[in-house]
Amino acid sequence: MEGDKNRENTKVDFIGIGSAKCATTWVYRCLIEHPQICGPYVKELNFFVTKKNPMSEKSFEHYKLLYNEGVKSYIKRFKHCPVSSVKGEISVSYLSDPGAARIISEHFPKVKVLVFLRDPVKRAYSYYWFARKFTIKEKSSTFEEALNDKSSYELYIDRGMYYRHLKKYYDYFPRENIGVFFVDDLKKDATSFIQSVYSFLGVDDRHVPESVNKRANAAREVRLKFVRRFTDYAVDKFYLFIKYTRLHFIKNMVIKLGLQKLIYHIFYKVNVSSFQKPPIDSKTERKLRNIFREDIENLEKLLQRDLNTWK
Repeated sequence: MEGDKNRENTKVDFIGIGSAKCATTWVYRCLIEHPQICGPYVKELNFFVTKKNPMSEKSFEHYKLLYNEGVKSYIKRFKHCPVSSVKGEISVSYLSDPGAARIISEHFPKVKVLVFLRDPVKRAYSYYWFARKFTIKEKSSTFEEALNDKSSYELYIDRGMYYRHLKKYYDYFPRENIGVFFVDDLKKDATSFIQSVYSFLGVDDRHVPESVNKRANAAREVRLKFVRRFTDYAVDKFYLFIKYTRLHFIKNMVIKLGLQKLIYHIFYKVNVSSFQKPPIDSKTERKLRNIFREDIENLEKLLQRDLNTWK
């Protein structure tokens, strides 16, 4: 793919790199609701991954097939986007992937990199319950059991080593092209948070997206997991079709009848039940904070931000 002659004629404006369970699903929905922004039908393309994800090893082979087809196969994911739109995607696997930063920089050296971070201990605990209740991958009956499983190290510990992974992106991209946003700020003021992302991308930062006060991937238990996976794909694809279709009578009918909200309600809300995560064990929390402490201190220096509440 490195010899793709058309590489210089392709353009992607931003790529979100993670991390997982750091509000990226919510961010993506808010992004594609902006009239100047366009993304692929599926949030995570994972086109530049170079390492197998322990949660989806079969998907890795699929991504490699796409990558071997050349960067054109990546650009095709944006073919529905208006030429003037700001185009991009978010794949949370890119942050911790050992080769993604280098490969992305080779193809899109001027791309803006979006990074979303939260307290790594809270991220790990949230990811455990997400994997256990929303997917069929996590088999451990307790968080502590999952942490002791060597095969889970990447999911719960390694992905929270933000400095270790983010440093690679600062090696390949200019600092002004990397936007780092914190979930702590999102919780304080969701509107200001997403508008700061809009501002970084150079689009109208006065826009207030419809999803600004809607939580995504919150702590809930799925009744039928295959329905949930279908819905995540179908709802976003349906939204983008309505957003960019030239068949205005269809768009007007959908808006008037509220069909998108109806589909979302039937296939998503009906399929989940509220779930309250139990508090993390205090000994486990102290252990994890000690594990992450050095990486957090290095991250503070890199970003020039006080992260004492994480330590």
